[in-house]
Amino acid sequence: MCNEIWKYCGFFGLWHIYITLNPNVAHSPIFQVMFGGETINLTKHFPILVSAHEWAVQLVKDPIAGADFFNFCIKCILQYMFGWDYDKQESIPSGGILGKLEAFYSSLEFTDRGILHGGLVLCCMYSFP
Repeated sequence: MCNEIWKYCGFFGLWHIYITLNPNVAHSPIFQVMFGGETINLTKHFPILVSAHEWAVQLVKDPIAGADFFNFCIKCILQYMFGWDYDKQESIPSGGILGKLEAFYSSLEFTDRGILHGGLVLCCMYSFP
């Protein structure tokens, strides 16, 4: 990965921001709905979730659901916060919160608790009037 990152730097220049993303499935009502929880009411400000023990049992039964949730979170952050269009593989014309995104690189690993954890470096295009 280090070689790939250095190649990106050679092509796009130095990275502008580094972000560590660690979506927590334990306290996420979205994960509970993705897993099939029918008792979760997403219209409430603080929906009632299942206990931590029950959540752990669910995650052990279906670890793919945890990976799907992580993938969903990363894609949403890149698409809606940073303005990345996955269909065209480029930044949307209006850009995101940092302007137009020129490139990004992410790495993925597991935490000590076995939860997915990602590091993301972003390179943005600056346009001055």
